[in-house]
Amino acid sequence: MENIKRICILLPFILMKLCYSQQAFLVAPSDVVLTTKVQVSLDMLKHLDGGNFGKIVRDSSMREEVISNDRVCSYFCSMDPCTGYPGKSDGGGNLSLAGNLACHLYQNLYDSSYPDKTYILVWGKDGYGGFINWDSLKVEIIDQTTKIEGGARYGWIQRIFTAPNFSDSLLRDTQNIWIVDCGGLAYQYPITLLTCRDDFQVALDTSCKATITCDQLLIGGPYGCWGRYMVELRDGFDNTRVDRDSLENGAQVDDRDFGRAIRAIVKDTVTGNTCWGTVEVIDTLLPIIIFPDTIKVGTERYFCFGRWDVPKPNIQGCFKDFSYKIRTLDGDVLGSESSGYIIINLPIGFNYAEIIVTNHTGNVSRKGVVLMVEDTTPPVTVCDTKEVVSINGNQTPGSNYVKVFAEYFDDGSWDNCNSVFYKVIRLEELLGTNNGSTIDNTRSCIGFNGDDDKNLPGNQVYFDDATKFCCSDVGTKIMVVFRVFDREPGAGPIAPTRMNQGGDLFNRFSDCIVEVEVQDKSVPTIVAPPNIVVSCGFWFDVDKLSDPNDPTFGRVVTDLTDRKKVVTRDLVCYNYCVRNDITGYPGYVPGAPPSNPPAWNRACDYYRALFD
Repeated sequence: MENIKRICILLPFILMKLCYSQQAFLVAPSDVVLTTKVQVSLDMLKHLDGGNFGKIVRDSSMREEVISNDRVCSYFCSMDPCTGYPGKSDGGGNLSLAGNLACHLYQNLYDSSYPDKTYILVWGKDGYGGFINWDSLKVEIIDQTTKIEGGARYGWIQRIFTAPNFSDSLLRDTQNIWIVDCGGLAYQYPITLLTCRDDFQVALDTSCKATITCDQLLIGGPYGCWGRYMVELRDGFDNTRVDRDSLENGAQVDDRDFGRAIRAIVKDTVTGNTCWGTVEVIDTLLPIIIFPDTIKVGTERYFCFGRWDVPKPNIQGCFKDFSYKIRTLDGDVLGSESSGYIIINLPIGFNYAEIIVTNHTGNVSRKGVVLMVEDTTPPVTVCDTKEVVSINGNQTPGSNYVKVFAEYFDDGSWDNCNSVFYKVIRLEELLGTNNGSTIDNTRSCIGFNGDDDKNLPGNQVYFDDATKFCCSDVGTKIMVVFRVFDREPGAGPIAPTRMNQGGDLFNRFSDCIVEVEVQDKSVPTIVAPPNIVVSCGFWFDVDKLSDPNDPTFGRVVTDLTDRKKVVTRDLVCYNYCVRNDITGYPGYVPGAPPSNPPAWNRACDYYRALFD
């Protein structure tokens, strides 16, 4: 077997699985019994080599003897009720038990002529292990010793060796190092009657429990070997046992025992002596208030003051019977604990409130809360649900439109704290968004309402101070979004990012929808070509005068951009300036405006300027 272990240690990685399939094992060094004369270093015991008290080796052939240089005494054979040292047991024949071996050494080595003689004592061999993860091997120290007179210790120390094997399970084994008081000081205290204090008060800890121990209850003394005393609690009325946590040492009470009459009995397990007293469970813990330190509070809809509907606080403690109230330096507190508290009339800015909790034993806790009052109430938008707008027209068909400012749609909008500001957009120009799209937008009136973002390609249409309606809107109903802000948005169009979450105008507005009917109020207009004066020698075709497209004396066109000058090529004469009663030609008429003279004055001016 030892050869197999050596081979496994040296095998290549590809054969590791075969080796690790063997049963893993871990054996601690032998138990050791010492006297209080021997000095033990706890730090040294933490090392894997263990110093004088053994180590763990990889091969049983490498194990060495665990040896101490120490005296022996009769107490090696005696059971110690204080520390649990077993002493001689089972007839003493099983020398693998540390107590039997210690007693055997005493019986074979002790020389009454030299009671303090030191001997070489062999307790067994080092520990060993196999098929374990040696890199993860560790030792934990648990010191169970108790100091006695002179500073010596007695009791026992445990070295707990732990190592995982390669299947990830955990192996543990323990070495006990017993320390025996050969001077007998641990046993010199006289066995006395026990005396218990009466009316002992015990306060619950933060886990709402308390452990009652014998040193809390015993008075008088002196008492030694505290470990042999036991505490038992009994109900003062029906004598039923009270122990709220049987997994812990000692006797426990908790919040269920508040106000109960409890009898505490202390018993010496060696002599059987007892005493008893009464225990009163008291509550000295303040209630714990679980609540945020800072609260954001909005304003009311109609007033520029904060309103806080106070949620019921989460109150923790050993007892669930609490009462609470609210106090504030600013504002007015309404309501009650049963109906709930409300604080109103809180001014804008920082305010302070306090939650005061009292439990049924009179313990009081306070929790301060900072109230940050902000105007989070959007403005109230009021608009006419229907509006009629008119296009009055001009002399350029295709460019006729009406521009309507946002204020036109307002019908008394207001905000509880601030002035209000208006913007407007046609609903279809939002392109399905809430605050505007950056996509190229010519959906309405071939894009008359843009371009609102010169940094982007295309024609963007955003919320703006006004919106336009054109001839293509006539006879239809256009839905318009009227938006009211309680924060100054500035002049001109508003980029959607300012109104989206994170923007400076987010949640600072509200909307209403207006149905707009567009009417055509423009009057059709016809303007004839100008009056013309020609001489009798100017030839023209009378039949073509009925053709509106004949350019001889001017046409009637449908677009101002198509208008051209009316020109004749003709002679001029003095009669251009002379009145003719037969034809009704007025001749030159003094007093006409020189900037726009009538045809007869213009003809006379041509004669005077051109006749040669």
